[in-house]
Amino acid sequence: MTTLPAPVLTMLWTLTFGTSVLLAQELSGPMAGPTDAVVPRALQSPDRALEPGAVTDAAAQDNTRLPITFGATLAGYYDDNIYIQPGDAGRTGDFIYDIVPFITYNSARNTGVDNSVQVTYAPGFVVYQDHSGNDTFEQTGSFVYGYHGSRCDLVVSQQYASVQNSAPDEGDLVKVQEYRTVVNFDYIIGAKLSASVRAQQDIDDYDQGFGSKQWTGSLYLNYEIMPKTTLGFGVVGGAADLEGPNQTFQQVNGRVVYTPTEKLSFTATAGGEFRQTQGSSETTVTPVFSAGFTYNPWDDTNITVSAYRSYNYSAKFFGQDYLATGTSFSVTQGFREKLWATLSGSYENAHYEDNLADEANDLDYDYFTLRAALDYQANDWWSLGGYYQYRRNISATINGFVDNQVGARVRFTY
Repeated sequence: MTTLPAPVLTMLWTLTFGTSVLLAQELSGPMAGPTDAVVPRALQSPDRALEPGAVTDAAAQDNTRLPITFGATLAGYYDDNIYIQPGDAGRTGDFIYDIVPFITYNSARNTGVDNSVQVTYAPGFVVYQDHSGNDTFEQTGSFVYGYHGSRCDLVVSQQYASVQNSAPDEGDLVKVQEYRTVVNFDYIIGAKLSASVRAQQDIDDYDQGFGSKQWTGSLYLNYEIMPKTTLGFGVVGGAADLEGPNQTFQQVNGRVVYTPTEKLSFTATAGGEFRQTQGSSETTVTPVFSAGFTYNPWDDTNITVSAYRSYNYSAKFFGQDYLATGTSFSVTQGFREKLWATLSGSYENAHYEDNLADEANDLDYDYFTLRAALDYQANDWWSLGGYYQYRRNISATINGFVDNQVGARVRFTY
């Protein structure tokens, strides 16, 4: 992800999770789509008031300050379909309020970036004005260790989130606990040759639905064929412990990284996935890919576009996977380093496969989101903003719905 001159999106991501989240977008098996990061509930899109990083956290950039940052986000919004139910008869609206204090320790603020530790904790109190049965306590936390040597980079991270969420595959307002452990090691072999090794564990546990555990490992070799172009070849392997039949998978992928200028970068990974399901003699072969580019035509302008195709495990349907193919975009424009406008959207098509019967079925959906946000950085210590978001899920078989949200927040940082 390219850092904006005033880091509109990247700063709060980095403040919360460190560099590990930015490394987590590699094509590494299921859950490699846009929802693969564990995000603090108060910063989540689409169900929480502003999406991450709509404003600059200047205090986090001040190396003369203590290595501890703390503050709070106060947010409120109206959701006209909190249970994401189909039709007008099932729609239930409510005003929702979030209080999210946070604290971050970042040793790199004083010691530099060669060897750093970052720890973040953010509890969240969510209150529904008319449906108090949905009130909940949420919490997120992360630990990131980073080492930068002359020939190698190492990042070790642990992330945790206990949040309340709604999404097409979940079909309602559900609580989920998410754990992610990542070890990423990059090594420079020669002037143009490098290697990347990654190990990852993902655990999702739902109070209503079917959880999953997944372990993934990958090895990539990367070669700089030209000063602005790097090609890579990699293998991925993993196993999933599911409440339905367990699975194993392998991938063979190619990768290209192209950076023609400082303002434009493009990355793509594509290949084939081979998946085996417990109790079946068949191996499913599926093309998978992940691609994106970032463009900064001017200092205060950032444009990103991404696309993906990956397997995911269903939280709603027992013994089901779904193949998700989608794209997203975001355009952010700054004005005088104080005001930031963002327009973003996404589309995802999902088609389900019954692992018990080892065949496809008629479960599918087409999911759209569109979001507009405006944020104002008053000074180094506080900011405010507002947003509108539209969500629509088109499906004859999986909880088709329309949802509108409008909200505002204020954030204090010291």
